[in-house]
Amino acid sequence: MSAPTGLEMNASDLDDLSIWRRFHVVVTALFGLPMLLVAGVAIALWYQRAVARETDSLQIRLRDGAIAMSYTLDPAGWVGAPSVERCAPYKQTFAGIASSQGDVASIYMVRHLAGADASTLEFMCDWTAADRGAAATPGDHYNANQADGLLDAFTRPQVTNRIYSDAWGPTISGYAPVRDASGQVVGVIGVDMAGSRVEAMQREIKLGAFGLFAFTAVLLAVVARLAGAALRDPMMRILQATTSITAGRLEARAGLDRRDEFGILARHLDDMAAGLEEREYFRDTFGRYLSDKLAKRLLGDKDATRLGGEEVVVTVLFCDLRGTAPVGGQVDAPVVLQLINAYIGATHEVVDKHRGMVVEFLGDAVLAVFGAPEEDPNHAEHAIRAAIELRQRIAALDEDWQQAGAGHVRARIGVHTGRVVAGNMGGHSRMKYAVIGDAVNVASRVENLNDLLGTDILATSATLDRVPSDLKILAESKGDQVVKGRAIAVAVSEIRWRPLTA
Repeated sequence: MSAPTGLEMNASDLDDLSIWRRFHVVVTALFGLPMLLVAGVAIALWYQRAVARETDSLQIRLRDGAIAMSYTLDPAGWVGAPSVERCAPYKQTFAGIASSQGDVASIYMVRHLAGADASTLEFMCDWTAADRGAAATPGDHYNANQADGLLDAFTRPQVTNRIYSDAWGPTISGYAPVRDASGQVVGVIGVDMAGSRVEAMQREIKLGAFGLFAFTAVLLAVVARLAGAALRDPMMRILQATTSITAGRLEARAGLDRRDEFGILARHLDDMAAGLEEREYFRDTFGRYLSDKLAKRLLGDKDATRLGGEEVVVTVLFCDLRGTAPVGGQVDAPVVLQLINAYIGATHEVVDKHRGMVVEFLGDAVLAVFGAPEEDPNHAEHAIRAAIELRQRIAALDEDWQQAGAGHVRARIGVHTGRVVAGNMGGHSRMKYAVIGDAVNVASRVENLNDLLGTDILATSATLDRVPSDLKILAESKGDQVVKGRAIAVAVSEIRWRPLTA
């Protein structure tokens, strides 16, 4: 059987479910967010390592450059009083070095100021790039505490661990001691490198990290979306199918051709729906040949098919038609069958409505029981109400019978309450549900009394004693009547009825 299209579902159930409680969203979040977090941490670590690597490279370059100049510069430049003339050759050398490097901001020579504390230094010479402001004048004093590592450079080469900013921008510095022939430190050579190169490098790495993170986020979002769709689509198909099945549309199928868990679930669901559809077909078919109540009981209870019965008190209703014997010669057989079927259909509807069960058809006679197989403490009341409505329905069918040329149709109904044996009769190959006992015989005989008494509905006192007052007032006593098969007369009453109005 092919899967039906256009399966409907109760959208309010899904609408009432918050977005964060939907399975495919939760799975997508559980998959995407941790991956995005891991990617973010990995990119952050990569950024830190890239910046550190570039910074370390710059520091090594500064230190090596300062050390190289400390060996090449003549220590005599630190002897004697500072002057512009003595500084001039050094500035030319420094300018040449800066032009070859491209990012040197300043190169300077400093020494301890005689007679001052150790932190006070004086400039011997200073070269500064044009965009970094005016250079210091030889002999200018400088507080070494303002520059990290400058005082330590009098013992060993130093490089600042951080980029510091001043009025001329970010700077990173390297220092190396200068020694004379005897090994004594006469001063320090310092090199300042513009930190803009480091900042540009940091911006470049940061931009790359951001681009990588954005690409990773988009990629993860696409993958998570595809993963969510791979979950959502089969879930919606299964949900639509189950909703349709719940609504009674047993022909619905999920129809998922997949080789994963969803495919297995969908196939099991389709098999279950097919089983339910077949079961419903059997129940409906049984309901056409048996009572619907009996069909449900047989399909729902394995013990219901066992042979045997139980003794219960029930109300039995017999209904037969008057005036149908000559119909066969007056009306065509198909028309007769159509009229009889309309009567039988009305009988089924009325009996089922009042919690009874049609046990058997005997031509145009009907045997119905109230109180079995399902227990009903008000079976007598329901039987009387069913008898009244059934007589009204038959009166409404009378016009159809007359138009068909079958003459007037009337019913005779007998109702009696008593003890019967109700259960399965027959053999293992074929059986039927039946009620047997004296109460059945009495109801049949009472039904026949209608011809003698000129009535339509007769009920015994055994039934009327069990009904409410609104039904008792409809009863008119016809005295004790002798019925075939009984030595003791039976008290019967006519139940008055009124035809259905349009």
